[in-house]
Amino acid sequence: MCFLALIILTRLLPVILNYPPGYKEASKVIASSIFLRQFLSVTIGSVLVNLILMKVLKVLYNWKDAVNNSDYEKIKLIREKCLSAPYRIYSIQILIPATVLFIMLFVFTLTNKSTIYFRIMFLVFSLVSLFSVFTYILSNRIFKQVLVETFDNHGLQGIRFGLKSKIFIQIVPIFVSTVLLTSMVGYSRLIEEKGNIYSQLFMSKLDYSLQDINSVISYDSIKKKLSEIDYSESNFSTFLITTDNKVITSDQEDLSKINLYYINKPTPNLQGRFYDVTCETQGVFRKIPAGNNNVIVGIKFKVASPKTVNYFIGCFMALLLLCIIVLYYFAKSITSDISVVAANLSKIAEGDKVNLDKKIPIASNDEIGELIVAFNKIQELTKANIKSINEQQAMILEKERLASLGQMIGGIAHNLNSPIMTIACLIDTLNNLANEYKNSIGDRDVTNEDHIEIANEILDCINKISPQCSYMSKIISNVKLQAVKLNESSTESFTIDELIKTLNIKLNHNMPENSLIIPQIQVEKHLKIQGDINSLIQVLDNLLQNACESYQDDYGSVDFIVQKDNNNIKFIIKDNGKGIPVEVKSKIFKEMITTKGKNGTGIGLYMSYSTIKGRFGGDIWFESDGDKGTAFYITVPYVS
Repeated sequence: MCFLALIILTRLLPVILNYPPGYKEASKVIASSIFLRQFLSVTIGSVLVNLILMKVLKVLYNWKDAVNNSDYEKIKLIREKCLSAPYRIYSIQILIPATVLFIMLFVFTLTNKSTIYFRIMFLVFSLVSLFSVFTYILSNRIFKQVLVETFDNHGLQGIRFGLKSKIFIQIVPIFVSTVLLTSMVGYSRLIEEKGNIYSQLFMSKLDYSLQDINSVISYDSIKKKLSEIDYSESNFSTFLITTDNKVITSDQEDLSKINLYYINKPTPNLQGRFYDVTCETQGVFRKIPAGNNNVIVGIKFKVASPKTVNYFIGCFMALLLLCIIVLYYFAKSITSDISVVAANLSKIAEGDKVNLDKKIPIASNDEIGELIVAFNKIQELTKANIKSINEQQAMILEKERLASLGQMIGGIAHNLNSPIMTIACLIDTLNNLANEYKNSIGDRDVTNEDHIEIANEILDCINKISPQCSYMSKIISNVKLQAVKLNESSTESFTIDELIKTLNIKLNHNMPENSLIIPQIQVEKHLKIQGDINSLIQVLDNLLQNACESYQDDYGSVDFIVQKDNNNIKFIIKDNGKGIPVEVKSKIFKEMITTKGKNGTGIGLYMSYSTIKGRFGGDIWFESDGDKGTAFYITVPYVS
């Protein structure tokens, strides 16, 4: 790329900068440093900025070693550099020349000096702008291969540039370079044509002024003739070179060495014309015989006009502004449809609610239109898949409901079996007592004491049947209550603060006096949980009651901790009571089992498990270690 830049520069530089005819010979004799400095300044400016690419590309040297060694931190760093490097290279290549250019533009506007260095900077900026686009495209292709090879599915990294920005950074430099190069070539042709016209004009004026002078009479008479030359359209000065090579000028400025080179080494093709470093300053001269030597008389004039340069700059700025405005709306028209597709795909990927029935309208028959068609098809497939998944989930939930119902019925049957068998035995006893009493009627051997004894035995059986009936009624009532709550669906949400306040109200009425609940709220109270607040309070209240009752008649404390656990709220209820027996642990949540004897039904923990799993999509488990007590854990997701 650098070699290509050198070839282009050797061809463009003489044209753009208006080098005079025979500048190569002139540079060998007197002005080599001037032309060499100009050439080197453009070459170094173009090549030096591109050397940045070589430094940044060092990131490619060790990416394969990082992949082979599974150095993930290094791979991540390489990926970030690969994504950011093209934009950094581009920024440096554009910003450095642009900054220098605008500084020179400001200086040129203030001083109105020669445009030579200003045009050099324009040329450097144009070429670097073109090369920056090429290096951006090239580096993107190179780094893309590295990014594909090091793909780790860890999402986006590095500097992000939108499609609109990419269109800008690739098209605007090409437009700017094209306009600048075209303008500079046009300006150089204008200088050339204008120089020819001025040369003919001033040559005719010079010849007219000197037509009566065939030889040198006196220097003053020649200077008087020269002072009579007038032309208001150009900035010019007259000069006289005496026979002893003394230079006398009308503006008190000496002729440059390159001026004297062209005057003293006239070329037939130039026909009495001479030049400065560029064709922006030219002149004409005539030789007047003065004895054995000649006196040289001439006019030096400026071809360049600051007004013309300012006109070019104004047109360029106007065209650039117009290009940016048109390009902005062009890029916006391309990216708007793509942004809609990307936004909808992101919503689908993130699980947000998307109206899958609403299609994106197709407004163009091109690649973007094909993208929208493909997205609409994906949307249809997503809709069909969601419908299929919902149907399958409904089937799974129905199976789980039937399985849970079977387990619940089995647990109820197990819990009711014992009281039913007891009542059946007592009914048999009552039946025997009734027959015995019936047979004793009219029997004179049966005394009143015997009748009283039979009656007492009947009352005893009735007293034993009554608590068994109450126990069965309690089981049925609890099952009915929990079943009704499970069937109720709620789309409402509640905050942690609302939950804690409502739970405290309930606990203040139900807690045993020998227990102390120590709350530790370690989450933000504004966090929300989706579901029925009363169902969760029922579960927490049941667990807290069980924890307090684990101390029996002793005094004890219960830790009630609320904390965050990833995307969940974790409730911890911990006591230091007697713990859960080993033989009961495996049956918790699976059967309606209790350690309270006739004081418990075992349905609380069983239904708590169903509530947390089925209604809140959470989890519940416990840890119990003999005399160290028991800890129950509940996690439910919070609304983000």
